Amino acid sequence: MSATDPLFVVGALGAAAVLARRARTNVLPMTKTAQLIEAQATRTVPEVSILSDEGAALLDAGAVARAVGEVGQFSFTEGPVWVPAHGAWIFSDIPASEQYSWTLPPAGAEAAGAAAAAGELRLFRKPSANANGNFLDNEGRLLTCEHETRLLTRTVLPPPPPPPPQQQQQQQQQQQQRLSGALADGAQRSVVADACGAKSLTSPNDVVVSRRTGAVYFTDPTYGTLAALGHGNACEQARNAVYRLDPASGGQLVALKLTGAAGQPPQPSFLQPNGLCFGPGEAQLYVADSGAYNPPDCVYTPTDPHHVRVFDLVEGGTALANGRVFCTTPEGAGVPDGIRCDARGNLWVAVATGVDVYSSGGELIAQILTPKTVANCAFGGPDGTDLMMCSCTSVWIMPTKVQGSGDIVRPA
Repeated sequence: MSATDPLFVVGALGAAAVLARRARTNVLPMTKTAQLIEAQATRTVPEVSILSDEGAALLDAGAVARAVGEVGQFSFTEGPVWVPAHGAWIFSDIPASEQYSWTLPPAGAEAAGAAAAAGELRLFRKPSANANGNFLDNEGRLLTCEHETRLLTRTVLPPPPPPPPQQQQQQQQQQQQRLSGALADGAQRSVVADACGAKSLTSPNDVVVSRRTGAVYFTDPTYGTLAALGHGNACEQARNAVYRLDPASGGQLVALKLTGAAGQPPQPSFLQPNGLCFGPGEAQLYVADSGAYNPPDCVYTPTDPHHVRVFDLVEGGTALANGRVFCTTPEGAGVPDGIRCDARGNLWVAVATGVDVYSSGGELIAQILTPKTVANCAFGGPDGTDLMMCSCTSVWIMPTKVQGSGDIVRPA
């Protein structure tokens, strides 16, 4: 795959090869970009960089990430979500049109050998319609953004088998908590959203759910209009928007309004709305805009958006007010992609260099530096403090000291 291939450019969203090409044309200063390329070329595993005491409270400097499956075995991964009822993660591989599940290894698996300690990676769905972002709704159903079909879908996952008798528990532990092809066969998939104003959605990208109201919010940029990542057809919507669907109102889909303060001009719209998440308490919504990579050419344009904005949710959650830039992706780090807030109000941002961690006040306090670009991240695991990072052709899990805000639906 070449650096001029749209799949590579969008899939990496700031990967080192793209930055190298841009550096040669002097769009980005060569010194900073060259440092990024050199560092990522030699890095083989994620490394933690602590920049403040606040960052040290979230990550250990010597924390060791584990790989899911084999390093480099995927095409371009996205959409991690923890499924607590099954003790497993689900994530997408967009260009391969696949979704995978990875089940945690059982306690004491290390003693049983490397294979058992690696957990269990299984193909969950193929084809997946170039699935991207995933999230669980408040009933534990899987919401998935699909590029190829231009849909937001819902999959009802069958319940896990009941716990086995005590004397058989160790023998059957892996089977008890398994997502598999059989589970996918038994899952019930339905369409949640396909159009707004009688026009098809463009390519749903990332999705979150209000834990208070059950309302669904998702972004709809144009990256799925590239044939390598989705349907390859023209947009029907007049603008790239963030949408809200409220089950309490009969499932009506609306594009969120952007309103300014009294006497102020309206908020600027999004160029390429990408990752999104709620802050603690859900009074605010963070939205990443990766418009500096804009289809069809996806050439990095530093004058276009490469920032995360934070908004107050108003008018019953149907409008975004008082928007302000929360953070801007640093020079050489591409654009922000997936984002997550932790329970303490810090924002974790997927970027070309890995994951940047910002305090609630917008200060960069820690970084997870990865061998390749991270497209998305999410909190999960048994105690909610593991961070899954979808990093191009690999997937990593990094232990942290904090839980996510709203990531996890606890089993009933």
